[in-house]
Amino acid sequence: MKKILLAGGLMLGLSGCSTISMVTGASVSPNQVYVTGNAFVAAEASATQYLNLPTCPVKTGLCKTAAGVKAVVVAVRSARKAVSDMVAYAAANPGQVVPVSLYNTAVSAVDGMQTAVTQYSAMKN
Repeated sequence: MKKILLAGGLMLGLSGCSTISMVTGASVSPNQVYVTGNAFVAAEASATQYLNLPTCPVKTGLCKTAAGVKAVVVAVRSARKAVSDMVAYAAANPGQVVPVSLYNTAVSAVDGMQTAVTQYSAMKN
């Protein structure tokens, strides 16, 4: 039962993050920065849940693999840096729009993190 709840938590954590997408305009609103930051926090929580799984092989249920840990850690670090750069720009330039390049880099990194967690959390022993 615990494993089912954990798997549900991983997927639920990722489901709330599907509202961010790259933009093609010239600028990004502060609200879009806020939403992307929240999506990162939710995806990072799911990544943490994956990293807290027992190492494979286990007798039943979900487990983490060495390849999964590596992929998730790299993705989390990349997303953390991209989101931090975007938020730092917004904080240093209050009331101004955020460049699309910073925003799209953050969105792409958060999407990559979500993909890594989803790919590896679906693995069962």
